[in-house]
Parts: sequence; C-alpha cells; structure tokens
Amino acid sequence: MRKEHRLEGYPEILVVSNVLDARGASIGVQDAGRFWHSDLSYRQVPSLLSALYALEVPLKEGVVLGATSFASTVAAYDALPEDLKQRLPELRNVHSYRYYRAKNLQAQKDEQARGARNVQEHALTEEQLKSVPDVEAPIVRTHPVTGRKGLFINEAHTSRITGLPEDEGATLLARLCAHIVRPEFRFEHQWRAGDLLMWDNVAVQHRANFDYDLPLRRLMHRTTVRGSVAA
Repeated sequence: MRKEHRLEGYPEILVVSNVLDARGASIGVQDAGRFWHSDLSYRQVPSLLSALYALEVPLKEGVVLGATSFASTVAAYDALPEDLKQRLPELRNVHSYRYYRAKNLQAQKDEQARGARNVQEHALTEEQLKSVPDVEAPIVRTHPVTGRKGLFINEAHTSRITGLPEDEGATLLARLCAHIVRPEFRFEHQWRAGDLLMWDNVAVQHRANFDYDLPLRRLMHRTTVRGSVAA
C-alpha cells in the first residue's frame, strides 16, 4: 500500500476515503472492499481482527449510503452439503494480491467507461507487487481461538484452487463464493459518523457498497490485528 494512505504519525492506521486534497489527490484508499474478501488474506500471516472507524459518511436526501455487508464463513461452512465437507479439507487455494489488484483495476476501468464513478487509484509497480507474493492456504480453516471451521476462500483474493483442473477449480470457486454470501449468512451495517466496528477476519468476509460518489464524502480509519498462519 502506498505510504500516503497511512494516517500521518500513525502508520498502523489506513485511511479509507474518497476525499481529495487541495491538489486533487486522494487522501486515502478510494476503492477498498469492492469485492467480498477477508482483510489481508493474501499475506503469509493474515489479519485476525479489523477495526473501522467512521469519521464522515455519505448522506443523500437524509439517507446514509456506503453500507458494509458481512457474511459468516463459519455459518456457511456449517451449512455445506456433506459431500463438500468431506472433499474440501483436501483442497487448498491461492490468495494473490497481484490477482486482486488486476481485478480491481479492471473493474474501475469498466465503471469509469460507463461514467459511474470517479476513482483515482493507480496500478502498483512490479517491485511493489513482488513484495506481496502469492500464498497458498487451506479452503477449510480452523479458527485459532474458537476451534470452529470456516471457509477461507473469497472472490477478491483467491486466484485459483490448487490440485484441480482449471475449469473444475473455477467452477468450485464460484460455487463456494456464492454459497458464503447467501442472504441467511449476511448482515449489513448502515454507518453513522462516530461508529467503530470490529470484526473477526477468520469468521467473516465483508464488502463495501459503492452507491455514492463525490461530492458525497466518506472518510474512515482502519487498522488490523495480526493473526496466525492459516491452518
């Protein structure tokens, strides 16, 4: 992540915002959370917890926009058919920051072509991408605290399932990602300025709702708690 997206004096805090400074440059990450994901799942040691603090929320005609949706990967695992519960522990998936960045940038280009949003995120250098190598992790992950099993696979960061032919792996990936976000496993948080929301990245996935754009402003501060190697 680029240095200027960190809160000055507090490098552990990431600024998430569509607000621009006097030069017209973004003061924070504009496009975080477009796809369902678990924070930093592409790291060798992914985050355990995240905290997001709302300073400004977009408001239009009295309605707050920019909600965040959550989906329980634990409830989704519990509801799997038995044949998948037997099969999945043998399989692993690759979490890739390079894959995520390419997918996100393409989505931005598609939206800009339609005139839908004004996003100023830029492609990272090859050196920056190499600093975050791909990581292979089990699809079924055991929570390091509760011991419960959940699905550690998501549409934003999982580039492929290992050990399966490409077509078969892509079909299974799509099936699992759709299963995790079924309505019965989901919760949507409607933000208010001053809200501080914390969540468990092993037990849930989340996604931001981009139903707003400038001049509607959104300003959030996020930090994460280091977890353990997925197992």
